[in-house]
Amino acid sequence: MITQRDLTDLYEWARDIDFPTKKAPTIDGYSNKVIDYYWIKHAQKLSTKTIIRDKLMTDRIREIYNNDDILFSNYVTFYPGTILKPHKDPDILRYLYKRIQIPLKVPDIDKCYMNWIDINEGKVIWEEGVPQVCDVMNNLHEAFNYSNKPLELLFVDVKFDVEIK
Repeated sequence: MITQRDLTDLYEWARDIDFPTKKAPTIDGYSNKVIDYYWIKHAQKLSTKTIIRDKLMTDRIREIYNNDDILFSNYVTFYPGTILKPHKDPDILRYLYKRIQIPLKVPDIDKCYMNWIDINEGKVIWEEGVPQVCDVMNNLHEAFNYSNKPLELLFVDVKFDVEIK
């Protein structure tokens, strides 16, 4: 289970961290701009090994990330003008997963959003500190930062059947 307190604590921690990012390895045509990222936790698909980068963590954040329901997590920056083309996220983790998106810095809620293409939810507006649960593996989606400042998000991928309160 992932609680609202967990999500609030993750937001309050991550929004103030200066993550040492690097260029994300992406497939040609996936994005029109470089995406910077810093991965925090990874439960490898073909291994029982789980890696947590805890150098920047407080004890409370380490406690949250030690939850086996969290499979992967990373911080991402979408620079001004970023467009992520329609896609489904790949089956690369140990279990099927859903994503909790925690917007850390949203420069303009009218210009930073994602669209669900094959489900009825349609446009999703990101608001700082307001987590959203997304089935990114099974549904086609696209994302945009049409603002003139970076959009920063914390992604937390959890087992598909995990309860989020």
